[in-house]
Amino acid sequence: MHRSALLPAPAAPAESGALIFDYFLLAALAQPAPGLPPGIALATRISHGRFTPCVPASDGEVANSLAIVHAELVLLHPFRDGNGRMARLLALLMALQAGLPPLDFSPLDGRGKRRYIAGIQAAVGGDYRLLTEMFKKVIDRTWKSVSSSGR
Repeated sequence: MHRSALLPAPAAPAESGALIFDYFLLAALAQPAPGLPPGIALATRISHGRFTPCVPASDGEVANSLAIVHAELVLLHPFRDGNGRMARLLALLMALQAGLPPLDFSPLDGRGKRRYIAGIQAAVGGDYRLLTEMFKKVIDRTWKSVSSSGR
């Protein structure tokens, strides 16, 4: 299915991170048309500023925004390689916009990785609760790291 939906991708593997222009991404950059699949419609709302820039709010509200934008970027899969790294970088930038310190993503390592993947899979159906909980753990861990370092 992925092959049939993609336009020709950059040929050289050395171009990792080069944007793959596919019809879904192009649709996400335009105003949503009636009847678009929910993921594309949500990605359009993200691109029109519903969740970005991220503003100072409670940690729970920031975690929810991070979860939604992170999941949608990963699910749109706009890059040949590095989608997860780019999504974490975007989460870091959004957290900084919201007044948080640089995020400590260690809760997504080890056993947390399985829950993270389950959260991404749940986001396919529009359920961001698990991923929001994961980002709450990331934010909590970040605050603990900052307070223990005396910053």
